[in-house]
Amino acid sequence: MIKDYLAKDILSLAKDVHQHYIDFIKSRNLDWPVVNWDDLSDDLKYSNIRQIEKIEDKLDFIDCYITNDPDDVNRIEQFNQTDCELLSIREHDDWVEERESSGWVYGLEKDLEKKMSPYMVSWNQLDELTKDIDRNAVEGIIPILNKRNIYVCKYPETTKDWIKPSYYCDSKIPLILAVTGHIDIPASEIKRIEDSLDELLGMIYDRYPNLDIIVMSALAEGADRIVAKWALGKGLFLAPIFPIPREEYVKTFDGIGYSSIEDSIRDFNEILDMDHVYSPLVLSGDRTNRVRSYRNLSAYLISNSNILISIWDGRTYHARGGTYDTVRMAFEGIDQDLINRVPPNALLNCLTEKTHVQFLNAAEDTLIYWIEVERDLDRQQLISRQCDNPDRKPLNCNGFIYNDGLQVLKPKVWCGR
Repeated sequence: MIKDYLAKDILSLAKDVHQHYIDFIKSRNLDWPVVNWDDLSDDLKYSNIRQIEKIEDKLDFIDCYITNDPDDVNRIEQFNQTDCELLSIREHDDWVEERESSGWVYGLEKDLEKKMSPYMVSWNQLDELTKDIDRNAVEGIIPILNKRNIYVCKYPETTKDWIKPSYYCDSKIPLILAVTGHIDIPASEIKRIEDSLDELLGMIYDRYPNLDIIVMSALAEGADRIVAKWALGKGLFLAPIFPIPREEYVKTFDGIGYSSIEDSIRDFNEILDMDHVYSPLVLSGDRTNRVRSYRNLSAYLISNSNILISIWDGRTYHARGGTYDTVRMAFEGIDQDLINRVPPNALLNCLTEKTHVQFLNAAEDTLIYWIEVERDLDRQQLISRQCDNPDRKPLNCNGFIYNDGLQVLKPKVWCGR
């Protein structure tokens, strides 16, 4: 619940936010339509109100808070450059999520009737002018609040010592495999996926025959469980990792590939009860913010694995938090707004006392083993999922993608078959 002194001025603050945006357009001499507050559509008025409603959550993201005490010792007059950029990314993400919830999708041109926008993409895909719009909104937060006798403060920095878990030991360093992939995998693809995984395992054991291998999987329907069951069948260790608490996570299952959602949940629980399966690691996600929770999961998998297994159809998608978004970040680096959410020195809390994991923190340190698959979707369904290239033809390859950038249509890939 927002603070009373913020709530009582929420409409006035929302109007100030909109006026700040108009002032930005004029200062840049942009030939954009300028609409006064009274003439705004209801959804655009709500968009400004939403910025105020979520302002405390955003500030908490950068260890800041608001107060009505002008003499608070932690008061700041402006954000530092890092915090400003993080909040700008957060502002864009919130805007995209708001639009997605209203039925908006990506399109090359903005179309109000079809609810399409070219800005329904991740921060890294925006042009600098569009980024500056979000930066301007963030830079206006403190002066807008100060005008209403509300002040922004930043908690003092503290140093937290890393406490070594009881299961930490230096006996052996295992190889960590993580999996990302589509949930709508046709049954006809499962055998080929397993054969490709066998090839990967063979390459690893040819060079390191005594290596312990741990597979991290979110155990979602589709690719996650295919890889998890394959791993357990090979005697590997399985480390489940959930984006949100288990009781909430199972409510997100759709029953894809099963006769019912209940069968999917039953299979999920049976996997967790198997030998060689560690206690699940649960990230601090929220089912009401599913996109952000899944993007946090993607960042964690990339940061904490040596090899990322990608069960992916090779197409580009503008939807965030999915398989392509994960592969993109593995190549380009984790999006800036997620970096602070991934503990750089974290140790997986589901390992045995005989196992120690040395995590790799840079995205470019993670190898990507791509297993190309087709999804159980037709062309129109692909388009509805914000796919750029629904007519892409498969390359029928599997192997390590080793190019410097993500060239989806013609990736340089070592083909194992």
